[in-house]
Amino acid sequence: MGFRKIALILICSFSVSALWAQEPGRQHISVSWGFATTLGSNNVINKPTFINPSLEYGYFITDNISLGFSVGWAYNNEKGETEDRLSEDGASSIVTTYTERTLSLVPVQLQGRYFPFGKSRHLSPFITLSTGFQYGTFNITGESGINSHKSSVMGFVVTPDIGVRWYPGKAFRCNLDLRVGYQFGTNKWERYNDNKSQQRIGAQIAFGIAF
Repeated sequence: MGFRKIALILICSFSVSALWAQEPGRQHISVSWGFATTLGSNNVINKPTFINPSLEYGYFITDNISLGFSVGWAYNNEKGETEDRLSEDGASSIVTTYTERTLSLVPVQLQGRYFPFGKSRHLSPFITLSTGFQYGTFNITGESGINSHKSSVMGFVVTPDIGVRWYPGKAFRCNLDLRVGYQFGTNKWERYNDNKSQQRIGAQIAFGIAF
């Protein structure tokens, strides 16, 4: 191995060590992945489980309080024979056919997170309250075009959660979050006689970096 390669490796190693040892700033970004399940029954989709990734940004205004925003995605897809009760022009009808049904929800929320014992402990519990708007689409694709329809609805959403953040060291930059939460959205699909708000509970694991 040549001198230049050795020098490059040493420089990179020292740079990474110095970066890790620096006290991080107040900004924080994280990417999460999880699953959520629908509470109660609905007329639009039978499969209760959603995949639930999200992207978050936060800024610590104090050692205990972080303010920021999040963009999430909840997605559900199922195939099979379904019985749909449709409502249109004041009349209701039931259509039974093989369909593919896709429900997608995109919440965009402002977020406040409170760390009662501060943000610098190895294990830091927290509580979060997020609120904003949620865009939802619900599509049905039936056989030969029968019972095929696309619809979209904008709604209000609120998401409280609790969790714990793990830091690998005192002078941290990377961390892992484990959290569980509840989400309430006002999106309704009146064409399918579904007048119930979207309610879900779920769990997520998140990888974050402070800078």
